[in-house]
Amino acid sequence: MILRLLKLIIFLFLIGVISTFISYTEGRTKIDWLGWGIDLETSHFIMILILVSFCFIFIDRLWRFMISFPKSALLRRDEKNREKEEREVDVVKERQITKAKQKTTTSGGRRTIKRES
Repeated sequence: MILRLLKLIIFLFLIGVISTFISYTEGRTKIDWLGWGIDLETSHFIMILILVSFCFIFIDRLWRFMISFPKSALLRRDEKNREKEEREVDVVKERQITKAKQKTTTSGGRRTIKRES
């Protein structure tokens, strides 16, 4: 928890330092491609590139989550079923042990076990 908070503080500090550095950068960026063009300040261009990169990362992670969600849901369901079956097996074993104890009787100082045929 504290480590995550520390990472967040460092990340925000780096964002502040980088944005200050970029805002003081002088210059213009001009891109001409197939008759289309854009001309803007370099600091704005870099911030747009960073924003687009974060959007691609977000979309990629969202896509991976949507792809892996059914698989993870099936794994959770299988794990719950496995735990339920293990509990049922334990209950059956306990019943068998109690039945065996009930069938065991003491007669004349000797123990005899009644067996089912």
